Amino acid sequence: MRALVGDVGGTNARLALAEWKGKAEGWTVLRERHFPSGNYAGLTPILREFLAGPGGGGAAPDKAVLAVAGPVDLGRGRLSNRGWIVDSEEIARETGIPRVRLLNDFSAVGHALPTLPPSSFTVLHEGAASSSGERPPIAIIGAGTGLGQGLLLWNGNRYVVHPSEGGHAEFAPRTPQECRLLEHLWTRMPRVSWEGVVSGPGLVNVYRFLVESGSMNESPETRRAFEAGEPSRVISARALEGADDTCVEALDLFISAYGSQAGNLALTTRAEGGVFLAGGIAPAIVDRLRAGGFMKAFLDKGPLSDLLERIPVRVILDTRSGLRGALEVAARD
Repeated sequence: MRALVGDVGGTNARLALAEWKGKAEGWTVLRERHFPSGNYAGLTPILREFLAGPGGGGAAPDKAVLAVAGPVDLGRGRLSNRGWIVDSEEIARETGIPRVRLLNDFSAVGHALPTLPPSSFTVLHEGAASSSGERPPIAIIGAGTGLGQGLLLWNGNRYVVHPSEGGHAEFAPRTPQECRLLEHLWTRMPRVSWEGVVSGPGLVNVYRFLVESGSMNESPETRRAFEAGEPSRVISARALEGADDTCVEALDLFISAYGSQAGNLALTTRAEGGVFLAGGIAPAIVDRLRAGGFMKAFLDKGPLSDLLERIPVRVILDTRSGLRGALEVAARD
């Protein structure tokens, strides 16, 4: 049996063709390729190009499991930050794949989570094991092109994955500076969500706030770097290098907001099984996340700070966890 799996986001679409070797060996990935999403009008042309590539000219795979960055309902998904409508029936018709399943991208990460080895994680906060002997909820949150969230709940036999669109909830400031950030963003967008602050584009929003409010200056070097590269990556890189004070301040404000919303998610779900940071940004800035600003904001929950103190917090370093989760689903279906 062969399966096409994908982790499709607003920036990149990651696809793999894999062959099932049985329970003892599992999946063998035959080939894998990443596509820049912005170069295509939709997902179907990407799938066609991948399947027509080297090693893909034969029969269509037996099934496809595609994780997409947005809500999925009744076989249809919408990429929140790309505007694509993805339809499982259309994909089956256009590619000849008889069985196509769509799921939310953070659902895929949730399916992968129990299978990842310890080397796939780094610890931000050790926390404490649950003393009740039960399997408590686990929460996933991850900044990338957007802000994904998900939840794992124990059903008595295994963890069941529940997607969430909590990244689109309204941004709630917790400091005077964040209040000024919110007021600044209100003048530029009709509604400010957590994703508008805690994401790649959100980091750029934070940087622009610091410059346009007059609280920080924009260096000519950073301005030139924006012309040559993705602004969010430029800000992160220059902040981590210590090359630009404004980039450092922007990244620290971003990390504080990230920690605050991760703490909100932990409180909302009582995720005493742990909070896991997924997505493309956290692994790239993990040293800065360890510096303290993230956990300070995460734990700043008034009388319930003690509850948050018990919750483990880890970063998922495996950037292929979405593909791994899609393969887990393909093996079960």
